[in-house]
Amino acid sequence: MYGGALGRQTHTPLAAPGSSTPLNFAVPLSPTERDFLSLISREDVFQIEAADLALTRASSPTVRRLASTILAAHARMRTALQPILRARGLALASTPDEHGTATLGRLRAARGADFDRLYREQAGQAEQRDLQRFEQAAHSDREDSGVQAFAQRQLAALREDLRVARTSGIPRG
Repeated sequence: MYGGALGRQTHTPLAAPGSSTPLNFAVPLSPTERDFLSLISREDVFQIEAADLALTRASSPTVRRLASTILAAHARMRTALQPILRARGLALASTPDEHGTATLGRLRAARGADFDRLYREQAGQAEQRDLQRFEQAAHSDREDSGVQAFAQRQLAALREDLRVARTSGIPRG
């Protein structure tokens, strides 16, 4: 599982965009920030497991390329998320949420073109959800600087992932 992409993590002090000054995590997380971090950590597990599955089950080379792109993006995101969580005394999720678990079950049951269609659909929906969550966190006045900076840094990659997903034949939702 995870395609081995998570094994090469390094720790770099986090800094605000355009700054080399490390962020201060002394301010406690709000419930909204804690929920955001939990949701995206669980979403990463789901996206990574679904992409791993697509790399072995997809019948279309386009779907395998999409899965490879998503796997790499979410592995990078987990690497960036880990020090934020660690600084707050939290851990990366090891399981997806209930929706992700159910969707993985449907993906495991699907074969051939049905798998490809289902994977494309779920990938587009998940990337759209991620983009919305990150945009909200990046622009919220209530977010602490570390969480907000993390969200801001991820936006360009999330927009690119959604663009790639859409060019892979995923309908706009």
